[in-house]
Amino acid sequence: LGDVDATVVARIYERSGGNPLLVEELCAAGADGDSAGLSPLADVMLARFLRLSEPARNLVRAVAVAGSTVSETELAGVVGPGAAEFAPALREALDLHVLVRSDNAIGFRHVLTADAVYGELLGVERTELHRRWAGELESVPAAIPRLAYHWYEAGEYEPAFDANLTAARDAGAVLAFDSAYHHFRRALAVWDRVANPAARAGSSRVDLCLAAAEAANWSGDP
Repeated sequence: LGDVDATVVARIYERSGGNPLLVEELCAAGADGDSAGLSPLADVMLARFLRLSEPARNLVRAVAVAGSTVSETELAGVVGPGAAEFAPALREALDLHVLVRSDNAIGFRHVLTADAVYGELLGVERTELHRRWAGELESVPAAIPRLAYHWYEAGEYEPAFDANLTAARDAGAVLAFDSAYHHFRRALAVWDRVANPAARAGSSRVDLCLAAAEAANWSGDP
């Protein structure tokens, strides 16, 4: 691609896992490494997924919606606590190399497979799985950013508003300004869909916009 911004390099590396074929396909699709126009590649990435049994597919779908690696305990809680098919389904997905495990963390072998699996879900399926993930993570203090993401994607705007504000302020407190900006923007996006947003936020919309602008500035996006 010639002279490329470092963020594009990082994005392509993250989404390809360093696999040369996937790097080439992402570069061919566009300099930003977006998945638009990658439908033939998506079909290839889905091939192993489609060989799985239905319980294993449901488990893989839950991981795709998670948006990051997850623990076995979290995944069992979302798929169904105590489900007799959980362990065999997880083993099947691991043996076929759709998912990989590092210690207790479960994730996709390739981010593009996660994108492809997420893309084949119906809207109602995505919403329900995001709602399940939010319910699973609601009592985990360290999971606030993930919780904010799932409530937002589930269309549950009041808990999404609260969680995104908390995540934004927590991120700003540790100088993670890019993350703070992201969460402030999501909180502002649902401001008009929330009852008494100023009271919930403890600040006006203008003050929240100023906080978002300041986070953007410190993250290098003036």
